[in-house]
Amino acid sequence: MRCGDHARSKPGFLAALAALLLGSACSLAAWHQLRRGLHFGTWKPKLRRVGPTPAPKQGSSQPTRTPLASPTAGPRTPLASPTAGPRSENPKGPQSDSCRWEETAGKAQLYVDPSIIKRVRHRRNWPAFRDAVAREATRPMAETFALAAARGGRFRFVTSEHGPHYLEWRTQVWTNDSKASLFSGLAIPFAEGPPRCNLELPGPVAFYRGLSPQRFQYGHLLLDLLPLLQFLAAAEATSTLVLQRDPEGIIERFMRWYDRDLTKRLVFVNETQVVCTLGRLSLIKAKPGILRPDSMRLMSLWGPLRTQIRRLKESQPAVRAVAYQRVTGSVTHGRVMGRQSNRKLLAMAKAALKASGHPPQVVVFTGQKAGGRLMTFEEQYRLFNAAFLAYGPQGTGLANILWMQNADCHRRPAVIEFICSQDLQSSPGCFIWQNSQKVLSIKSTWHVAAGAFWVRYFHVWLLRGAMGQVEIDFIGFNQSLHEALKPLRL
Repeated sequence: MRCGDHARSKPGFLAALAALLLGSACSLAAWHQLRRGLHFGTWKPKLRRVGPTPAPKQGSSQPTRTPLASPTAGPRTPLASPTAGPRSENPKGPQSDSCRWEETAGKAQLYVDPSIIKRVRHRRNWPAFRDAVAREATRPMAETFALAAARGGRFRFVTSEHGPHYLEWRTQVWTNDSKASLFSGLAIPFAEGPPRCNLELPGPVAFYRGLSPQRFQYGHLLLDLLPLLQFLAAAEATSTLVLQRDPEGIIERFMRWYDRDLTKRLVFVNETQVVCTLGRLSLIKAKPGILRPDSMRLMSLWGPLRTQIRRLKESQPAVRAVAYQRVTGSVTHGRVMGRQSNRKLLAMAKAALKASGHPPQVVVFTGQKAGGRLMTFEEQYRLFNAAFLAYGPQGTGLANILWMQNADCHRRPAVIEFICSQDLQSSPGCFIWQNSQKVLSIKSTWHVAAGAFWVRYFHVWLLRGAMGQVEIDFIGFNQSLHEALKPLRL
């Protein structure tokens, strides 16, 4: 009887016993055949190494990776092919915009050359910064601000006494509604009673100011004003919305490009104008302890804004890498790198792109086109919307990462941001004054965008180079490049 015939033998006690014995013999023979295959190459299983990457040896130049938090275990889904662009099953994007901190922003990383860890005080400064951002971004909205309303009132945006570059956020408010509670770190009473009205609007009316300098700043418009304006427009769906007019009227032009329907509900006023209404007057009231709008940068605000952008603007295939460079003469807050450093960064980026199967091409973005002409809003949108990788120092231009597109919470483009280290504590754009001393201030678009959950975020330290020039941790940047491009290999 051959193996397999026992299953077709006639029933009966002896036949059943014979089938049992033959079945055991066949199983044993199959096991020996499997062992011979393992030893002599008849069948070889594919082995895949799992587990953490071994730590670099002491004295090694391999960068140290510092994750924001312990990442949540789960499958890693690569970003959609850059030639096709990330796609979502639902164009309105609930899968793309309802992401948790732990699976997106909480996985932000900083790669650092081990030889500079002590020099930049990495083990003290980076954890303190990342933990502060995490606490702020994940704070519940109910603990941060709420809508408040009164039956009629007046308001005026406060003029800063420190000059046009100072960020002012306060608004003077008056109402004769005794039951209303409007005042907070954002809204303060008029010092001398209700002033004369300059502009009367029928109710309902709502307003929000944000961080508003007397001159236009593109970064604050995208990252500070838009998220809360989106919230206010949805919460006050029938209200006229009042915003501060910048001297050149750029915010109004931007809003006409961004959302024409919303612009029809907007009224722009100067700082000196007193706005009045007899109808309902609504405003965003900060909770106790929230003294400025930059303490209201919540991750929960960004999902609705990203969904709205997807509704308003056409997405393109993600086909390019973008290098943001800050150019002397066009910026006022430092973090400007020399031409030699920028050329080296470009060479490293092109080499990493080539190694990952992409064309070694990088688009340099400075905010200007040939001849010094400023890029339009549409041109900046198209450039970054089609980017699967962007890198550069923290600054206004990097605010354009708002336009980068993600397929879902896992398939996301990558951003590598250069941030101030202890090495640059006395350099412009890297410090604040405290008790007449310069104290390191780590500014980051990742912070302002409440973790920017729609991109995979990497940080690299900026350093002080020869002759006081701003340099970068090139070893950390190179490692960030290769890690950023891993899910995008062709």
